[in-house]
Amino acid sequence: MEMYIKFMTWLTVGMFGLGMVLKVLMDELLNDYDAPAALGQWVRDVASNRSLMHHHRAEDMLMEMEKAKTTEGAVRRIDQRREQLRELASVERRLSAPPASGGPIVLTPLPPIRYPND
Repeated sequence: MEMYIKFMTWLTVGMFGLGMVLKVLMDELLNDYDAPAALGQWVRDVASNRSLMHHHRAEDMLMEMEKAKTTEGAVRRIDQRREQLRELASVERRLSAPPASGGPIVLTPLPPIRYPND
């Protein structure tokens, strides 16, 4: 009988300790974890035709980011070049038009075109 009481005492202490650890875990670490939503997402993933092994490698993610960055940079360079061409066209239009004052036409050289990567 003495061993039974000792066992029940230690079982009570252990279960109390486990309850405290689980309480802290649930309150502090998993406070925003939505178990029904996570379970529903898991069921949808299993039921879909996709493979469960659809993880992406870090290298693939970095390559996608670099590709997006270079595409974005190319678009920016194209926009800058279009703006420069518009400026050149407006200068050419002004030069081809007769002067309003009737005086001599003064030509000023255009600044060189600078690209961002040069």
